[in-house]
Amino acid sequence: MEINITFFIQILNFYVSYRVLNKFIFSPVIQSLEKRKLEEQAILSEIAQNEAKIIDKEHLEKDELIAFQKKIIEQYPLPKTKPPGIKSIIGYKRNAATVKCLTGKIKKIILKEVPRVR
Repeated sequence: MEINITFFIQILNFYVSYRVLNKFIFSPVIQSLEKRKLEEQAILSEIAQNEAKIIDKEHLEKDELIAFQKKIIEQYPLPKTKPPGIKSIIGYKRNAATVKCLTGKIKKIILKEVPRVR
């Protein structure tokens, strides 16, 4: 194997090509990729902050709703007794006879209590 001047010319050519490509192609591409990565990280951190704000706001609104419901219950308590004239039927077995009996009673109450409109 003989080493002659063409070998050194090839090495010089390779070095010059590498420096030119590195300066005009590789460096700008790498810089743009790094810039894009930084922008992506900034956007992701902003998204995380916004999600945290939304969660905090939801918790605040939920707490305000619970406080409002408690305030309404305190200001307007439910009556402890049943209104007069309403009978409750508790604990009946559901079969055809009891349903028919109950619907008949309801029909009689409605016909008795509700005046006819003509």
